[in-house]
Amino acid sequence: MARRLIGLSLADREHLPSRCTGCVFWESGEALPRECGATCDERRASDWTRVVAAEWGECGRVAVEDGAFLGFIKYAPPGYLPQALHMPSGPPLEDAPLIACMHLAPEARRHGLGGVLLRAALRDLAGRGERTVQAYALATRTDYETAPMVGVEFLVRNGFTVVRPHPEVPLLRLDLKSLVSWADNLESVAFGAGYVQAQDRIAPRVRSWLTTNAFTQHGGGEEGSNLEYYQADKAVTYPDSSGTQQTRSITVNVTLLLPGEGAAANFGQALNESELTIYTGHARRGVGPDFDDKHSAAENFIMGVDSALHEAGRVNLPTDPQHTEVVRDGINDLEQMTAAGEWDPDRYRIWFFNACTTLAYMDEMRGGVLPEEMGRQNVDIFGSQHSVPISTSPTAALSLLEGVLAAQTMEQIVATMNSRTEEELRAAGSDPQSIREARDLYFREGAGDNPTAPQAAEAE
Repeated sequence: MARRLIGLSLADREHLPSRCTGCVFWESGEALPRECGATCDERRASDWTRVVAAEWGECGRVAVEDGAFLGFIKYAPPGYLPQALHMPSGPPLEDAPLIACMHLAPEARRHGLGGVLLRAALRDLAGRGERTVQAYALATRTDYETAPMVGVEFLVRNGFTVVRPHPEVPLLRLDLKSLVSWADNLESVAFGAGYVQAQDRIAPRVRSWLTTNAFTQHGGGEEGSNLEYYQADKAVTYPDSSGTQQTRSITVNVTLLLPGEGAAANFGQALNESELTIYTGHARRGVGPDFDDKHSAAENFIMGVDSALHEAGRVNLPTDPQHTEVVRDGINDLEQMTAAGEWDPDRYRIWFFNACTTLAYMDEMRGGVLPEEMGRQNVDIFGSQHSVPISTSPTAALSLLEGVLAAQTMEQIVATMNSRTEEELRAAGSDPQSIREARDLYFREGAGDNPTAPQAAEAE
């Protein structure tokens, strides 16, 4: 029997573990220790669920498999969660729903279920017309068996931002605009294939995908060239701000960037001029896209070292020095483009760095190397938070491109990239550690100001 997600209603409370059915931590108006079961009252908990369901609606999602409990997440407007008034970071900012707590059965942890539950909650809230969600979270490591709230790292990884800092229990917020399709005007795609893998793994897969999806080559590819140009007319259907499905025809231009002289400069130009730029391949464990032999720095697009911010100690260096030695004491390409005024700061962009690992240079991209105008408001980023298996990197990159053309949400795209990567690694007999890491390998960041529209519910 497949895993199912059901609403947290009075009838479905029977699926919850015993320590949760009577817990009234969030429902209490007096300050309580931040631990599950600090106060228990089965009748009071049942009455609370009944009242919230009648006045507001279902207040959570429960994951079950073969009738067995796997996990649940609870949420409600702050007026129904008076414990929020006793949080050390202060009262809620507004009357937006609060993510209260999440509990995962021990056998269901480390399998991505927390993200599944959170996304289900956000879809539910977006479908009700909510535009903002907030959450009090534990800054220390969270035990989802004993903690009555979610962990900060988990929420940040899933798009929340800290709006009221606190060393123990900060308040976080998520704009539900990030759940909505945003690619209705895609017309320019740059696809960078890194060195070594480009010749025998990445480029052939990309060319095959383009051919299968009715793209035709209209330039490049001659001897000595490292650029190939493809084009196709596509009908893209997407919801407008009212939720009405709109379809329009667009011409999608894809530039395939291959290793060779000038590849790094071409990639920098693509980052500036293309609406969607994808890189997949080596990145020297946090330096940036690498378009030549590992012993050379000539065709590296450098992001994670060599900026003035690195010299000042304001951003982090990669943690594997042996991978960065050949490119040290060079030029940070992001910084150079900023200093030269080459960026068009008002252009909306989507970037996907499918390499080891995007997290290593997220602080550069968000910390001052780029112009201030190129923030989360107009640069949305997909990336990796673990080492990327080279064998599966084309799968993730092409899944993203498919998702964009299908007008999927960022969350849908990330889930697909993770699941397809895991499936491919399993089929190849990869080691258990790689398979586990694939479950949350990819993330998305930004999209806080993307157009808002309700989404159809997904089959769970």
